[in-house]
Amino acid sequence: MKKLLFSTLLVAGGLACRAQDFQFTQAFNAPMVFNPAATGGQALYRSAVTALYRGMWDNAYSDQSYQGAALAAETRFCLPRQQRNFFALGAVAQHDWSPLGSLSNTQALLTGAFHFHLGGDTYAAAGASVGALNYRVDPSRLRFDAQYRNGLFSAANGNGEAFETNSRVQPDVHAGAQLANNSRGWSAGVAWRHLNQPAYSFVDDENRLGIGLTLHGAATVDLPGNKQRLLLRGLYQRQSVSGVNSKQQQLITGVLYHLYAEGDAGRHVQAGAYLRSGSSSAAAYALHTLIPTVQVGNHRWVFSLSYDVNLQRVRSRFAGGLELGMGVRFGEVDRCVRCPAWGG
Repeated sequence: MKKLLFSTLLVAGGLACRAQDFQFTQAFNAPMVFNPAATGGQALYRSAVTALYRGMWDNAYSDQSYQGAALAAETRFCLPRQQRNFFALGAVAQHDWSPLGSLSNTQALLTGAFHFHLGGDTYAAAGASVGALNYRVDPSRLRFDAQYRNGLFSAANGNGEAFETNSRVQPDVHAGAQLANNSRGWSAGVAWRHLNQPAYSFVDDENRLGIGLTLHGAATVDLPGNKQRLLLRGLYQRQSVSGVNSKQQQLITGVLYHLYAEGDAGRHVQAGAYLRSGSSSAAAYALHTLIPTVQVGNHRWVFSLSYDVNLQRVRSRFAGGLELGMGVRFGEVDRCVRCPAWGG
């Protein structure tokens, strides 16, 4: 009974969790969230902290909506006698939870990257992240056959189950590589998640997360007037390229209009939209979501807002996903990274 229950729970609830990693559209403002090689390579100032929140809301007051949050911090160190080569360290913490299924996932990672100067403002980088994944479930929030009497459910009725554990911690390892030029506003990278294929089950070690693949890229197109730009972004994620677990994949592409204000503070506003498409092993690839987004900020801080508008009819009652992002940059301006052209 327990094995059937947990297998059902992980299939039904886990596909939106670590069986399918929680995704943030605003993570473009902190790419180290999906690629450790991007750690420390984006902001003009040496250090940055970015916070993200995403709620699959049916309304702003719902206590049954799937939600997730992330916090990313990074800092870089220019190497003496190494021209403009540098390394960077960071940390990423993520938590997502489902009030309906009482399933939650928490991930804590330490990240590191080395950026090798290729000339001009172009860098090649390699990075890795190491940490732990914790997933847990609250059995008191679940329903069992034994709790139904004469067709009526009562939480006061015993469920007849003895749970060995409702929480597990597993090591987790990710790695990635990136090629980028911040002054010209382009980047391209690849990352692999769950390289150690951690177990994801409450009953045994047979169910393991497959190695996931991430491909991402960004480009900047200057418009007349030197204060206007178009930002082009793309992110492809395959949940698993190994093993037998979930084969979901998704592609996010976006075009943003970026307008600078007068002055040297980097004040700007961005507005545009992303499109999300994807498929599972049992479904054809299809366009799912339109994501209008807006961002304001300067070299020191940014604030972003986006909302997922479903383009396909879904069984869930949830209307879409509201996402908020906020970033703060601080420290010194060094010789390593110059004039970020995309992201403010």
